[in-house]
Amino acid sequence: MEDNYYFVWVLDRSGNACPQLWAGDQFDRPDWQLSHIISKRLLNAAERAMPLDRLGALYPFA
Repeated sequence: MEDNYYFVWVLDRSGNACPQLWAGDQFDRPDWQLSHIISKRLLNAAERAMPLDRLGALYPFA
């Protein structure tokens, strides 16, 4: 079975939005530890190969 990967916007410690790539199992934690997530999008195989700046342009958080 293939793992799911997500394009995620998170808030850093300064409150700035930062794009990241997360594996699906990274969401297996208490909700309070996920409160810094602004948005997430399941990626298909082609999108997984794209750099973060390209994904950020395609899927802005705001």
